[in-house]
Amino acid sequence: MNRIGIIEIGVDIFNLTLTEVDDNGYFKILNEIHSSAKLTTSLLDNTKLSEEELNVTIANLKSFKAMCQVSGVKTIIAVATETFREATNSYLLADLIKDLLSIDIKILTVKEEINYNFLAVSHSIYFDNSLLVNIEGCSTHISWVKDGKIKESLSLPIGYLNITSNYNLADEISLEDIQRAEEETLQTLRECAWIKENSFDSIISSDIIVRSLGRIDRPKKKYPLDVAHNYEMYDVDVFNHFDFLIGKDLKSRKTIDGIKTREANIIVGGTLILKNILKLSNIKSVIASSNGLSGGLMYDYILNNFNITEKNMLDYSINGIMDKLNLNKSHAHQVYFIAKKLFKELKPIHKLGNEFDDILKTAALLHDCGTSIDYYNHHRHSFYIILSSEIKGLTHKQMLMSAAIAAYHRNNQFKLPLSQYNSILNKTDLKHIDYIGTILKIAEGLDRSLEGAVKDFSVIINSDKVLIYLNSRVDLEFEINQAMRAAKYFKNLYKKELVIQKF
Repeated sequence: MNRIGIIEIGVDIFNLTLTEVDDNGYFKILNEIHSSAKLTTSLLDNTKLSEEELNVTIANLKSFKAMCQVSGVKTIIAVATETFREATNSYLLADLIKDLLSIDIKILTVKEEINYNFLAVSHSIYFDNSLLVNIEGCSTHISWVKDGKIKESLSLPIGYLNITSNYNLADEISLEDIQRAEEETLQTLRECAWIKENSFDSIISSDIIVRSLGRIDRPKKKYPLDVAHNYEMYDVDVFNHFDFLIGKDLKSRKTIDGIKTREANIIVGGTLILKNILKLSNIKSVIASSNGLSGGLMYDYILNNFNITEKNMLDYSINGIMDKLNLNKSHAHQVYFIAKKLFKELKPIHKLGNEFDDILKTAALLHDCGTSIDYYNHHRHSFYIILSSEIKGLTHKQMLMSAAIAAYHRNNQFKLPLSQYNSILNKTDLKHIDYIGTILKIAEGLDRSLEGAVKDFSVIINSDKVLIYLNSRVDLEFEINQAMRAAKYFKNLYKKELVIQKF
């Protein structure tokens, strides 16, 4: 096990992300610390960092290094983005920081920054054809990713700081200023012809603007999950939030639920850029990613220092959670093997497609994760552990359905209060949860001895019965009795009698 500290020096903020890496290459975030950078003057007025700004940088890095040492961090990865990249004295300052603090700062090029963000998103969200957008202080990076590769990319000289400063968008906003800001933004964006000439499924972003809009959007919609990663908004949501925000002065914006104090003065300028990218591209969907530059740096570190056998992001995430919680992996995989085959064999009855494969996999492999807290109520704990684990590759609906199915794996009368999630799950989804949950009950019963006794089985469906014939070298009376405890649930749902016998 190793602990890594990721330090990011941005135009208006310093970030420290403390992570823990297991021996299998799975990592989790232990802590995040943010500190105001106040380096905007150099970027907006000139291209040289002042002595005062250098002192601010050194003071923050000194504190971050101390936190890393106290937390047992062995490796520090420090990068600087546009602040140092644009400063004429950046390399002299980087050398000074190395001499004073023994911290090597890598000054990222635009291409490197885009690639790290791509690495982060592509390892945490499934997508085929999207724009990756990162709105920063004085620039906006846009890349077109299709079929897992960056097809086009560019960096535009507009960001939330210079747009805000140039057009007085920090406090009270005049109609004239907002119109002038719109004109400049659109004019700059139109220089990128490939955005307007092609179609895209979504915008995916990890920047401060989209994350802030997500925090505004969820309470307004009374969204039941406080999960930022993979949260989806729509173009009309962004437009409505923009119209709402421009009518507020700075003091009023600071009181809006979801906006952090440091975001209140730049949220209008950043949202204006996002709104115009949406208009130009005609994209309808905006997806937030909690994996940004620090995530990309971590994935780069993992890929270069560990032999990662799991290339699928969902498998990587699930296996990491299983190892972290010390779950019985052989039992989990046996339950998944049985549940997966049962799901396939019962398709003529439940008529569910392959779109439920990831849900079934997650629920089956993590059904016992709640035992890490308490055995007797572990099904309840499994529900909120899955919901709280930010499993890579799952949408919010998939994550919620996986958690609910895992919670139903025991043969008891337990029912989740799923009505509170009706903005995510509809009645059909609840029926699907019951279908797959009953399959998981049977699969759990057939490995209740934890021995992996069932080697294979066949399923025969007739007019009034479903017959499961088990293949094993050992007696299966115990497993069959345990699995048959789900017979009444099966009959109620599938409208057929369940019969399980050893072949």
